[in-house]
Amino acid sequence: MKCRHYHNDYNHTNVLIFVHSLNVLYNNNNTTLSKMTADQKDTYQYIGALFTLFSGIVMCFLSFFMNNYIIHDSALWYFGETCVFAGGIFGVSLYIRGEVQRINTKIDKLLK
Repeated sequence: MKCRHYHNDYNHTNVLIFVHSLNVLYNNNNTTLSKMTADQKDTYQYIGALFTLFSGIVMCFLSFFMNNYIIHDSALWYFGETCVFAGGIFGVSLYIRGEVQRINTKIDKLLK
């Protein structure tokens, strides 16, 4: 069985334009991200985690009220994933800050 390859210049042009636009966005974002401070990055992470957590809660409520007071399994699965993501963002961030602070206090004690 032979595979047929359809050649369409229009599709290739669209793909090239899309890849070029991604490259431009990536290069612009790299310069923006390199200028960000650690506090700004943490703020964006927290906002993203809270937004996904809020979206999971909203999806569960909508599923409950729109499906005759039954929460569908996929809504519960999505809520679980949002909890894992938000917990990962908050937990890793707090753990790293705590460890850095602990190391800094040890270094300060050794230097005194």
